[in-house]
Amino acid sequence: MKTLRQNNQLSNRSLGNQQGNQLDNKQSNLQKIQQAYSQAIYQADTNALELLIHGTTDFTTRTRVDVYRNNTLGTLKQTLADTYPVCEMLVGKNYFKQLGTAYVRQYPSTDRNLDHYGSEFPLTLQNLIEQRDELQKLAYLADVAQLEWCLHQAYYAPNRTVFDFERFSNLGSEQHENIVFKLADDIYLMESPYPIYTIWLSHQNSEENTDDLDSEPHNYIMVHRDSWQAQALLIDEALYLLLNAIKQNTPLSKLTDLLENSPMDIVTLIQQGFVTGFEFK
Repeated sequence: MKTLRQNNQLSNRSLGNQQGNQLDNKQSNLQKIQQAYSQAIYQADTNALELLIHGTTDFTTRTRVDVYRNNTLGTLKQTLADTYPVCEMLVGKNYFKQLGTAYVRQYPSTDRNLDHYGSEFPLTLQNLIEQRDELQKLAYLADVAQLEWCLHQAYYAPNRTVFDFERFSNLGSEQHENIVFKLADDIYLMESPYPIYTIWLSHQNSEENTDDLDSEPHNYIMVHRDSWQAQALLIDEALYLLLNAIKQNTPLSKLTDLLENSPMDIVTLIQQGFVTGFEFK
């Protein structure tokens, strides 16, 4: 015969199962609504959402979704325009809106924080350049976009740390060859077969003379943040190769040739704040 205590345990277990099932059903319904909402916003297909959320006598579900869609897509497209202003200038506002619409539908935002939205835009442009005749004359557009994305990332990168000279000075000579220097988090490197630095700079409110900058069409560029402003610097190939090797965690023992050819040595890179730390490989 079951005791009262056993009956209570069975009852509590049954209640717990019911509550768990109810929670699972709520989560399942929420996921369905979220998927239907995303489909309505980014694909303009409200059929699934209309089955889950009913309209009123004043506004249909489709009408209400249109309001959210316009606000959502408008915000994301404006985010792209803010991140890629030079690209917008190069193709024109109306055409950029078309590019933005295509991108937003392919890459919906997955985060409420839009600071890092738009990372796939350079690749999207590269694919479109290969597909659209009107973009053939702007073959450099994807690389300009990559430069603008580097600038955007540099702006939001973590603050630089201070190089630990005391720890470095206490290292034994046998440890030097295994040292791996660390570049500041706000430093980004890129190269392009096009004079994208000149193109980018000519669309800035800058007094720098750009007349002679395109003499070398192959550009090596370092992006970094200085005084809370992201900046792009045109550098030579030797410095680019050195910085890129450091970024790839190349140990000091394998940097000898690159250091000999570079206009900056390790001490200068540390003094400039470009190298902010080290570890061992």
